[in-house]
Amino acid sequence: SYDLLFFTNLLNWKKKFKVRHQVRDLHVLQLSGTFMSRMFVLMEKFLLRNVESVLVSSQAFAEGYYKHIFKGDIILLENTPAKKTWIDFKKKANTNTFVVGFIGIIRYKTSLNQLIEAVENLVSKGVSIKVLFAGGGNVEDLKAKIKHKDNFDFVGPYEYSKDIKNLYSKIDLIYAVYDSYDPNCQLAMPNKFYESIISKIPIVVASNTFVGREVVRTGIGRTVLSGNVAELENLLEEACENTGWYKEVSDRLPNVDPEFYYNQYIEAMKSSVL
Repeated sequence: SYDLLFFTNLLNWKKKFKVRHQVRDLHVLQLSGTFMSRMFVLMEKFLLRNVESVLVSSQAFAEGYYKHIFKGDIILLENTPAKKTWIDFKKKANTNTFVVGFIGIIRYKTSLNQLIEAVENLVSKGVSIKVLFAGGGNVEDLKAKIKHKDNFDFVGPYEYSKDIKNLYSKIDLIYAVYDSYDPNCQLAMPNKFYESIISKIPIVVASNTFVGREVVRTGIGRTVLSGNVAELENLLEEACENTGWYKEVSDRLPNVDPEFYYNQYIEAMKSSVL
């Protein structure tokens, strides 16, 4: 955090220690372009003067931001899940009901409302589809919009290492569409990308984002414009029928090896150890 970076500068004013700064997400003040944002960036640039290297969770954080304000080493330390957590994972067996999973903190309500509306439309057409929401956050406003309540399950907070395999074993599609107007979301690389490759479950993410480009490049899913209900509805209907893009991605995923990302993480950890 930036308060810790500030105190680190105070403690290390004689530059006796090596300092490495880890960044998981970017703050809106780093990206908004306002006067206050420019002041914040100047302050961060000043605080980074005694930092040896910056660790980022997304290559886009490096390319789109830190390379412009930091001259030291930038190390990519991705949000790759621990390999041991996923040992013996088994995918959901094919059933008559297609299940979409949103697994994570309940936020970015524009995209979640988009999912609810698209699924409600499909249920009204007679499509057998359900949504599993898992994660902390306020869900009452979402529940209030739902008409077909039997088609939506909310399981609340979960413990990652203990529960994640069980949650993913219940779903056929990962929904990770975050609001693409959010500057951080445009550049971030969420762990859902890696979970898709590990679990071999197709993923849908927001278009006009870095993760969207990576999903298309690796062929593990599709992108949809945040807030576009009709576009999402079409993608989901095709997925429920196990045809088109969904079948194509499902056939490709077994050939996308997560070891590449595990190995990258190990090498990054070696580089980040002081």
